[in-house]
Amino acid sequence: MQYSKTHTKPGTHTFYEGSLSRLLTFAAIADAALSAITGDLASRYACHRQEVAKNSVVTVNGDLRTLRRILHLAVEWGRLEHTASVHELPQPQGRTRVVSFKEEARYLTGASDNLRDAAILAVDTGMRPNSELFPLAWGDVDLTVRLESPHGVIHVRQGKTASAQRSVPLTPRAAEVLNRRKKEAAAIPRKSAFVFAGTGNSGHIISLQHPPEG
Repeated sequence: MQYSKTHTKPGTHTFYEGSLSRLLTFAAIADAALSAITGDLASRYACHRQEVAKNSVVTVNGDLRTLRRILHLAVEWGRLEHTASVHELPQPQGRTRVVSFKEEARYLTGASDNLRDAAILAVDTGMRPNSELFPLAWGDVDLTVRLESPHGVIHVRQGKTASAQRSVPLTPRAAEVLNRRKKEAAAIPRKSAFVFAGTGNSGHIISLQHPPEG
């Protein structure tokens, strides 16, 4: 984890630490050489975390992305000739992640603070930016630490169907973003009910062309 500590931001490093600790609880991965880690082994891990540890799809996919990142670095450093295909689990409502680690890192590095926060929350929660994330109210953010949601949850109340209305467990870096924004919002005299406050009639930003206040 020394590479992560020196080459990523604190929130990202914390995310990798949590994922790695979970990966290493699975003996088949902890005891395997890098060259022995296959797509099938990654799939077995995903099934184990869902069925035994009762982790959410978001958490499991975060772990799989961490495993994939480790394998890619091993190839870059000459430890492996090629990397196994590690596939993430399907997201609810058929949504899938299409951003690679390198694309995500490049985007977040170049983004403004507010835009980076929105991107992290969208990626880590799977929330639709315009219809779910930007209208997110602080009243729907629960940062209470619980056994089943150690980093808190977001209650998505927007949506026309029952499946669209859901509770989304937070990743460590998503919780870090929300905790920081909550502290920043508390210091502003003119309070807003929204996580991404805006100056328009809605009270919140409505698209990436209308950046958050800050």
